[in-house]
Amino acid sequence: MKAQQKSRLIEVFRFERQFIAILCFLALSSCNTTDEVIDCGTVLDYASEIGTATLLVLENGKPIIEFGDLDYPYMCHSIRKPFLSALYGIFVERGLIDIDMTLEELQVDDLPPSLTAIEKSATVKDLLLARSGIYHEAAGESLSMIESRPTRGSHLPGTFFYYNNWDFNALGTIFEDQVGDNIFDSFYNEIAQPIGMNHFNPDDCTYVYETSKSEHPSYFFRMSTRDMARFGLLYIHKGSWDRRQIIPEEWIEESTAIYPIRNNLYDPYGYLWMIVPEESSLENGYYHTGYRGHLLGVLPERKLVIVHRVDTDFPFDSVSLDQVRILVEMVLEKIDD
Repeated sequence: MKAQQKSRLIEVFRFERQFIAILCFLALSSCNTTDEVIDCGTVLDYASEIGTATLLVLENGKPIIEFGDLDYPYMCHSIRKPFLSALYGIFVERGLIDIDMTLEELQVDDLPPSLTAIEKSATVKDLLLARSGIYHEAAGESLSMIESRPTRGSHLPGTFFYYNNWDFNALGTIFEDQVGDNIFDSFYNEIAQPIGMNHFNPDDCTYVYETSKSEHPSYFFRMSTRDMARFGLLYIHKGSWDRRQIIPEEWIEESTAIYPIRNNLYDPYGYLWMIVPEESSLENGYYHTGYRGHLLGVLPERKLVIVHRVDTDFPFDSVSLDQVRILVEMVLEKIDD
């Protein structure tokens, strides 16, 4: 079982590198699409064959490839993180959150064995970058995450990257404590409504507690493919929508910058975004993946948004990472025709 889980973890890491390679290919290609949806019968046939729920590609804000029920609110899984990052940017600008504050100053702790003094010296920024050095049990961890979690106290805050559900969940708690509102209502009021999301409903979203592990719950978003693409388009527009600045442009630049640190498994990680490496020749692309084949990719220089969704409700569908890679390659070939 452990060998299988480690193989699965390696597969996830490999896919993220493969996706970046695809993005680099796109950056070097010359698209000749029009304002119409392109003819992509072979792409859609393959998407149907592998069990893709939806696929939506926007170029210059216009849909050029559409597949599946784009209005159904599928589970977002790890793509919850860019949503929270955007909310942080809004409330940092308003002065309600200071990302340089420590957990000690914020009085953040967890179930016994409680956080040590060194762990409490981690800042909110350390959590945003997934380098808190806090390896406490967390809600929503997969078996592979549990098996790869470092030993408590093995790394000082700010010195080591680990894709850490404790960081991500504690950020949700900190946000709600500092802002005085829950994550889902805040997202609805601050982002979904202003940019015209048509299907997002806070009541579709849920908290998941694992009270034997941690006092900080996971927070699960549901969102339609159209609305997720609209969120990506907001980043293409540098946080502005209909002449209103929704997310501070400075925050988008800061949160999608590369923060060098030893990280042998993942691409660079910003504030809850995976960042296209500098060597790719793509200036500022970023993305996030989600469990069992979800993908949100944002390429500002190309004005391109790619959204791929999988139905992880019952029956529990799964599209392999290799299948997603092949599908994206097919999409880009069609764009380049």
